[in-house]
Amino acid sequence: MVKCNSSTSKKISKFLPATVVSFGLCAAMSLPARAEDFLYNANFCTPILGDANKFQHYNQWGVGNVSGSTGTVQCPFIQDFNSGRVDSVWVTLYDRHPGENVRCTLYGLGLEGVIIWEVSNSTSGSGVAHRFLQLKAPQQRVAGLNMTCTLPGTTNQGISHIASYRVITP
Repeated sequence: MVKCNSSTSKKISKFLPATVVSFGLCAAMSLPARAEDFLYNANFCTPILGDANKFQHYNQWGVGNVSGSTGTVQCPFIQDFNSGRVDSVWVTLYDRHPGENVRCTLYGLGLEGVIIWEVSNSTSGSGVAHRFLQLKAPQQRVAGLNMTCTLPGTTNQGISHIASYRVITP
């Protein structure tokens, strides 16, 4: 056991905070990079050919299907994927049709524009509150992304619409 006098204790107490901060900074710098998060307003989504008259764009609600029948939109991703990898895409939407679901498909694209992979998901049931739909991407490099979403027509419960979509990179 080492015995310290009061002057030794004072010296240690002066250097201890700096030492702790130094070790903390070293530990923080060695952590893996934080995932990037890109949020898009669904106003970027455009109807596919033939469905242009079915959709309306809103300032805060994104894009909604105002027709009585099912319609599809394409949603672009305008960014550079530093790692070339995508973890997932989260779609914030409103499904107001009691008998049909909103269905989205995410496409991973190669440099030449061909589809490398695709993943789909859909809601189940309807309601007035917003929902989140996750599209979990395979861990494979991509040069770009595209997404299509099919929305049911308007009912007396309201308009189904996509408010935003968010891409998460590892």
